[in-house]
Amino acid sequence: LNKLLNKSRQPTSEIALELLDKLKKIARKGWHKTVTPGPTGVGMTGEHLLGLRPNSKKNPDYKGVIECKFSRNNFGRPPSRTTLFGQVPNWELSSLKSSRQILATYGYMRGGIKLLRCTVQADIPNPQGLLFKVIDSTDELHECALLDNELINVAVWEFNSLRQALLDKHMETFFIAAKSKTVNGVEHFQYFKVKHGSSPF
Repeated sequence: LNKLLNKSRQPTSEIALELLDKLKKIARKGWHKTVTPGPTGVGMTGEHLLGLRPNSKKNPDYKGVIECKFSRNNFGRPPSRTTLFGQVPNWELSSLKSSRQILATYGYMRGGIKLLRCTVQADIPNPQGLLFKVIDSTDELHECALLDNELINVAVWEFNSLRQALLDKHMETFFIAAKSKTVNGVEHFQYFKVKHGSSPF
């Protein structure tokens, strides 16, 4: 962490400098045992070390000013996706009027439970036939279903609301990477790198 931000603009706010100092101290302490098993361990452990409570709200994590996004270092493998924020569709503009309706229409059965866990892209439909389409004329993002070579509207997001959600959550962000190892069946993290971003627009 001694070389943090040496190739980019240094954080200027006192809060950013304070957070950077805390991350340096965490890094110097070496490996940290995960506070919870599974994919969320790297973030939950990092937040715990910073004294933060898990935050699914629209406000940033650190003092309501800086969002902290934690990830495992992939050591040459393709980078994993990072969830920046969540935003429900505009149900009034959507053909289906709730997440429950989307699940009922496009979900699949597994272990006796109906699920819909999938990635939706803009170029090709996923196994459920869902894909994204940008509608420039109305400045909207549509989730569509491909059925018999015809696109059917499923859900709609207005880009203005997506832009605002990004600004609310990520006006200033620290993207923090950790090395990972398993000791006696328990994952441990060493936080060693951060990227600082601000003003997404």
